[in-house]
Amino acid sequence: MPHSPFTLPDPRDLVPISFPYDRLSRWPDPAADNLFAFDATDRLLVDMAASAIREVASGSVVIIGDRYGALTLAVASLGCPGTRGIRCHQDAYGARMALQANFESLADSLGLVMPPDGMGASTDTLEQGWNSASKVSDGQTITPKDGVLVADTQELDVFQSCELDESLLAGAEVILMQLPKDLSQLDHWASLIAAYASPNVKVFAGGRIKHMTRAMNEVLERHFGQVSASLARQKSRVLLAGEPRRSAVPGIETRDELKRGGLKQTPGQLPKQSPEQSSNQSRSDLPEGDHNESSSRNQSPKHLLDSDPNEYFDSELKLWVCSYPGAFAAGRVDIGTRFLIPFIEQMPRHTMGGTAADLGCGTGLLTAALLRSHPEYHVIATDRSAVAVRSAKATLRRNGCEPLLDGLVEDGDQGEAILRRNGFEPADNRAGAARYEVRQDHALFQQPDASLNLIVCNPPFHSEASVSTALSEFLFREAARTLRPGGIMLTVFNSHLEHRRALQRLVGPTEQLGRNQKFTVTRTVRI
Repeated sequence: MPHSPFTLPDPRDLVPISFPYDRLSRWPDPAADNLFAFDATDRLLVDMAASAIREVASGSVVIIGDRYGALTLAVASLGCPGTRGIRCHQDAYGARMALQANFESLADSLGLVMPPDGMGASTDTLEQGWNSASKVSDGQTITPKDGVLVADTQELDVFQSCELDESLLAGAEVILMQLPKDLSQLDHWASLIAAYASPNVKVFAGGRIKHMTRAMNEVLERHFGQVSASLARQKSRVLLAGEPRRSAVPGIETRDELKRGGLKQTPGQLPKQSPEQSSNQSRSDLPEGDHNESSSRNQSPKHLLDSDPNEYFDSELKLWVCSYPGAFAAGRVDIGTRFLIPFIEQMPRHTMGGTAADLGCGTGLLTAALLRSHPEYHVIATDRSAVAVRSAKATLRRNGCEPLLDGLVEDGDQGEAILRRNGFEPADNRAGAARYEVRQDHALFQQPDASLNLIVCNPPFHSEASVSTALSEFLFREAARTLRPGGIMLTVFNSHLEHRRALQRLVGPTEQLGRNQKFTVTRTVRI
């Protein structure tokens, strides 16, 4: 019987590639004894995919979900044509910073060409904003010209960052990805790959066995004609998918149809509302109880170019939650956030106004609640996740926060009516006083020292799959750096954690405002 190209080898028969995984750094994420810059899944993915990578041309390899550069740099170290022009998508801001920093640290020892001085992104530059593109030129001399690295022969990036779209996946022959826990996110990735990648694509998707389920195979089987699973190695496993089913995506048969704009409406999909229709929808139009506007359309994969998020109306909070696949607490209100919101709303008005930050904003609910109850603040919502930032922007638009931008409050009765209908008070006749911005950042790296009056935060206590307080304490240090003297931090956290002591030690005097069976809310004053 002939060997199938979709039969994975026994991991025990693989020769591990030689790569210094233990020299990778987690920077800018905090270090801890139980947190690492690579795992057994990274190793297994590269070992499994190495033979396929050696068979493809340059620019054909794509990596999704590389946390600190282990996948990208290990693949680059293979030194074959397929390792030139690697395209990467990393959702987390810090992951991109880590990849670039680890490249700069290991480039010489790996035999990769570093960009000339001033042409690449140093770790100092990265704190102000990440700059991609580290160049290699097939051994030719590289000289800078007009801000671009030019070689005597055609050059390719060692890697380049791409959005999760056609620019990432077009013509891809080999894809390596860390399996997401969120099945809707896996479904979204698989639908994109099926629509844009080469018909001959091989997708190597790896994960820790304790986080893998049969449902992941079933999601991939909806989009690919071939799906197989490897044996386990060091408690990790790889799924191999191929033969993409382009027709599995409603209304999309080929990439050419996308380019022609031949999109069709999915059965059961609600038509898009115009901004006017969305703004004019009254709360009285909604039925009693919670309301999920897009439950029917999310039973099947979304159109690839459909930008509508999942929308859910919470009748208790009187707020919409919008989320895209992969966002934390997608399609619901996190119970810690629900406990914190009343304390935000009960804060006394800040008569002088000021700048507030929603640190780790997720889908943006705390920002929406803060804008509604305290329009005197300019609010900065920040999250490391690109999916979270996109979701937060959608949540704020859906909750009528756009009228709080400059000028619109000054439009008289009509502007005031829009605000009141959406549960917001006019900003004390001060147009734009409660403007907001949503930014992707690594905590508050882009925020100047001593520049904030208020921070609200619902910190995570997981880093990837590990339980750790390192990330929360990193956020508290960032809060201490950016709060002005006398500035306030409102924090919600699981009551069994020692966060109150950490806040007292790192930020300032901390008091408990509320506590229930699971959560505690504290108020900390920066001194």
